[in-house]
Amino acid sequence: YAASNLGSFAGLIAYPLLVEPLMAVHGQSLLWSGGYLLLIVLVLACATRLPKTAAVDHVAATSPPPGAKRIAHWIALALVPSGMMLATSTYITTDIVAMPLLWVIPLGLYLLSFSVAFANDRWLADLLTRIAPITILLFGGIIMGGVNERPFFSAGIALVLLFMISVALHTALYRKRPAPDRLTGFYLAMSAGGALGGVFAALVAPVVFDWTYEYPLLILAAGALVPQIYLFGRFRALWMGKGPAKHVALLAIVVALVVLTGLRIGKPDGVFGEGRQGLVFLVIAAIGFVAIGARRPYMVVLAGALVLFGGYRSLEFSLDPGARVRSYFGVYTVRDEPGPNGGTRELDHGTTVHGIQLRGSPVRERTPTTYYAAGSGVGQAMQAAPALYGPQARIGVVGLGTGTLSCYARPGQRWRFYEIDPAVVRIARDTGQFTYLSRCLPKSEIRMGDARIALAHDTPNSLDLLALDAFSSDSVPMHLMTREAFATYGRVLSPRGLLLA
Repeated sequence: YAASNLGSFAGLIAYPLLVEPLMAVHGQSLLWSGGYLLLIVLVLACATRLPKTAAVDHVAATSPPPGAKRIAHWIALALVPSGMMLATSTYITTDIVAMPLLWVIPLGLYLLSFSVAFANDRWLADLLTRIAPITILLFGGIIMGGVNERPFFSAGIALVLLFMISVALHTALYRKRPAPDRLTGFYLAMSAGGALGGVFAALVAPVVFDWTYEYPLLILAAGALVPQIYLFGRFRALWMGKGPAKHVALLAIVVALVVLTGLRIGKPDGVFGEGRQGLVFLVIAAIGFVAIGARRPYMVVLAGALVLFGGYRSLEFSLDPGARVRSYFGVYTVRDEPGPNGGTRELDHGTTVHGIQLRGSPVRERTPTTYYAAGSGVGQAMQAAPALYGPQARIGVVGLGTGTLSCYARPGQRWRFYEIDPAVVRIARDTGQFTYLSRCLPKSEIRMGDARIALAHDTPNSLDLLALDAFSSDSVPMHLMTREAFATYGRVLSPRGLLLA
């Protein structure tokens, strides 16, 4: 089982390192089809090697069957790493950094964890499982707090956390495996747990949650399931004792976390405020080392760490109606910043600003800002459009955002926006949170769907200027940057047309 997952890991890593950079799409398609044909041939070859003996009766299992509680435990131990793998991919691309093919790394680490956990040589699996509770407690807090100025450091912490959780819980599965005659049901329960983890993270969570809450919830679940040992004998005596000391200690931990949370929220500039992450981290670590080994105190400290290092900020936005929306394409947050003359309103996709509107007066609300200001490249091109293409210039924009570019529209011009996410259209046009469209281009044409497909169906020479402003967090979708995509843009643009990318 370990070897099969190691082979899957090797094949997965080979794709971004060898196949994708060295082979065209047509070549990849041929390789894919050829691989399936080779698989069929190898399966048939294996069938010919089977012994030609008469069918035997089914061998009945002789070991005691697992109970429902044990099967549920198997499923839970498989569910959490599977869900964590998908939740980690979503979390780091939404709140940390967006990179092409980034999903390969979490999936590769997930597969590699099986090879470590189910290996015959147990030293590495046992070592990582022993330190996993410490890693979950400390790294879980760090990743919730985030280090925006060091996104690759934060991504690395998230990936290490995923690997440690996966190894620890898969090692727990290995330790709880049944006798050989019951292994079929064991692997079936593992597969069911993996599938349920994927369903939760990929299908249920985006519909139920307005932020990536599945990520801290799965960290909590990992803390509840990971095998634990006491770090020191004195702590074992405290938590295993029958007197009131353990209840007093637990109450002290709860009170300390409540006071720390109150100081952090109530006095953001104080000793335990946002600017003193290191001090809060040390306090949580000290309390956590006392609690490791005792499940209930450990869970209290872990939950407190997740709340203190970022969970409370996410809850604040979720409790503010309209401040946050989640769709298949990510998490959108609307923030109001007070300031002179009415302040500003900002739209963020993940950690990337996708538009800022000045507030306070109609004139301010019609003023393009940020990347779209009058002095920017796209701003200068839009202002030059009447001189280049006349009063009836035909302008297309891939990516609606807050609709900022619509305030460059002039009477007689024909504008088309291409937007794939209905949530963005609602924010920019329907909810009234941003008024660029309603004030500058109230009857704007918005084509819903993938812009590349929509442009492929447009008539040739139907646009004079095309601006590419589509982003997923801070990364341009790769299929909009290929040669084929640029050939589509060239076909739609007029001979003297202008492409802004």
